[in-house]
Amino acid sequence: MSVQSVPKGRGGAREGSGRKAGVSVKTDAYADYNAARAKKEGHLAKLAELEEKTATGQLVKADDVLKEWQGVITNVRARLLSLPSKLAARAYGARSRGDLQRLLQEGVHEALAELAEGHHEDL
Repeated sequence: MSVQSVPKGRGGAREGSGRKAGVSVKTDAYADYNAARAKKEGHLAKLAELEEKTATGQLVKADDVLKEWQGVITNVRARLLSLPSKLAARAYGARSRGDLQRLLQEGVHEALAELAEGHHEDL
């Protein structure tokens, strides 16, 4: 087994040193620094893009969407629960099953139209 001599101070790779032959420690450090810097710049660019989309209204917080949908569902629920009492008086005067069905259908469509227009003050 022959032993190779490495000149002192040259930063040459030795067997088991974990470094590639011909690559200095400085070059590895610069490569690591540049990779970390590029990664940071990429993240900053993504963050700036998210902030811009938020400012222009293209991106909203999930909590805000959830609150809005909870409000919509609450209004729909209240409107549906109010239908029986609202339609009972009208249905009382129905002369036939067809009249009753028409009254109920009109009431449902009216409620849906009001919900679609955003009218729910009477809930």
